[in-house]
Amino acid sequence: MKTQLAIMMALILGILFAQVEMNYSYEMKYGDGKEVRGQASNNPYTTDYSYFENLLDINTYFGNNIYIYTQLEYSNPPLYGYSRTGIDSMISTYYVEYSNDRLNMKLGDIYELYGRGLSFYTMQDQSIDYNNSLKGLSLNYFIRNDLRISSFFGRGDYAFRSSPANRETDYQFDTNALLGSIDYENQWIGFFHYS
Repeated sequence: MKTQLAIMMALILGILFAQVEMNYSYEMKYGDGKEVRGQASNNPYTTDYSYFENLLDINTYFGNNIYIYTQLEYSNPPLYGYSRTGIDSMISTYYVEYSNDRLNMKLGDIYELYGRGLSFYTMQDQSIDYNNSLKGLSLNYFIRNDLRISSFFGRGDYAFRSSPANRETDYQFDTNALLGSIDYENQWIGFFHYS
């Protein structure tokens, strides 16, 4: 009985993982030197400045419909932001996406663009430690090729600096978002968006 169960599990896992595709992207930033501070005064001074930052992006595809994105970060200290050295802080970004011909659904850290960016826009720029993503759920349903309804809800913390010279953020606010939209595109009329 145990042998049959093991064979069945191996067969099922072999079928499932035969359609798994993964790719990785690794980026390392290292610097050690001096930083000039107080340039606005007549008396600038230098301080030690170093950073060691590692980013690993993992893209996983399960067949044609499921995509998982994960970004791991080990930084001690990073170029900007807080150090991430523990297992509990290494996963900086993740989301799971399911898509077929009519439906697209994302769950996790959401990066979306609504109304060509005028209604809603979230993005990440690692080089300046900017990330205004929200953790939540995004749904896009294509009624026809030219008509789409979308909804999004999520929440997150947005941290920012009072001065670009600061390495760590010193201000933060909580964000909640609930959004619904209709997009219509026609070759004669153009693009119509309502949120």
